[in-house]
Amino acid sequence: MLISLPGPVVERRLQYASGFRNQLKKLARRQFGLSDRVDALLRTIAGSAQPPGSQIQGLAGRPVFEVRLPFGGKGKRTGARSICYRDEECVVALFLYSKGDMADIPVKEIREALVPYP
Repeated sequence: MLISLPGPVVERRLQYASGFRNQLKKLARRQFGLSDRVDALLRTIAGSAQPPGSQIQGLAGRPVFEVRLPFGGKGKRTGARSICYRDEECVVALFLYSKGDMADIPVKEIREALVPYP
């Protein structure tokens, strides 16, 4: 899927790491409209000059971002998290999880998920 936004032409492929869609389905059962919010978030990450969220440290400078999403009637602080890798050509949705289900994803696990992406 290619995403084009008005203004300066920014086209990045959108890819999903194995397991991301299952994580989304699982969480979407608990929160109406989550799929639409995640889709809008990924489009924003793909098209913006500066992606939202914070860059995850400990990944040798690789552009991996954690973005907070409101989830389950809770705000962004205790809601859901999306972890995405972004370079000049693509955006890869790596993980999606509820902060209530899991505190954080270990950096080692993120490194392992990044192996297929140069």
